[in-house]
Amino acid sequence: MLRFLIADDEKYVRDSIREVIQAAFDGREEHIEIGEARNGREAIEVAEGLRPDIVIIDIKMPGIDGLKAIQEIRSFLPHAYFMILTAYDYFDYAVEAVRNNVREYILKPFDRVELQNKIVEAVELVQQEK
Repeated sequence: MLRFLIADDEKYVRDSIREVIQAAFDGREEHIEIGEARNGREAIEVAEGLRPDIVIIDIKMPGIDGLKAIQEIRSFLPHAYFMILTAYDYFDYAVEAVRNNVREYILKPFDRVELQNKIVEAVELVQQEK
């Protein structure tokens, strides 16, 4: 069972990412669990219970931003695979993402096929590490 956490303040983005994940597991949805969060604080809380293998998170969210949430989640899930999916391509954010060992930094609007390929790559890597 692979667990995903999608953290974004926009519901339609969370729904789109959920669809991409489900498409990547076409016919094998029973092998995945997907949690959602609307902000950084909620992402931390959901991650504590869900214990996700892969976290797909936005940077700009109300309250605690995605980068701070990543730091907090990494403190209790050091081997989680983090993907940032954001509309912000600021260099400082990319540098901070690298410092936090984020594996992917994808800009919105995202290409669904590209995102699905990145998710498949993440799943393969996580499964190898297990």
